Amino acid sequence: MANPNRQFQVADAAAQQALVRAQPLATLVIAHEGALHVNHIPLYLDPARGPQGTLIGHVARANALWPLLPQQAVAVFHGPQAYVSPSWYPSKALDGKQVPTWNYAAVHAHGTLSAFDDPERLRGILHTLSEQHEAHRPAPWRVDDAPPDYIDKLLRAIVGI
Repeated sequence: MANPNRQFQVADAAAQQALVRAQPLATLVIAHEGALHVNHIPLYLDPARGPQGTLIGHVARANALWPLLPQQAVAVFHGPQAYVSPSWYPSKALDGKQVPTWNYAAVHAHGTLSAFDDPERLRGILHTLSEQHEAHRPAPWRVDDAPPDYIDKLLRAIVGI
């Protein structure tokens, strides 16, 4: 459980969602039968699904995570971070009462992680993730740029979460 200093907590859902959109690679953690399972998975937030939105992504079918589902999980999204030197504070020269710290932004999203393998839903995930991550490119890659039989083969090799 995270316990950041209350003065640094941001309860604004829009700010939290902005960090998730800007830094979509989540550290996904579940506990199963006394063992922790950690994966790094790009997720996207569908704000229209559920009261706080729903995180959606996919893993390789070979990934040991999905057979353990459904399971309670936490997805950690890491934003900007930096070391803070005590020498940056004028008061250090006066009384020396400064120590180093670390400033960071992170969002911890808690919920039930479940798996699905419906090919059309998976195809939708591929389209959404590709559109989001290719949008800034001059000639964005699209799922439809690949041969349909190749995409169909890849769809059989992934599981949605």
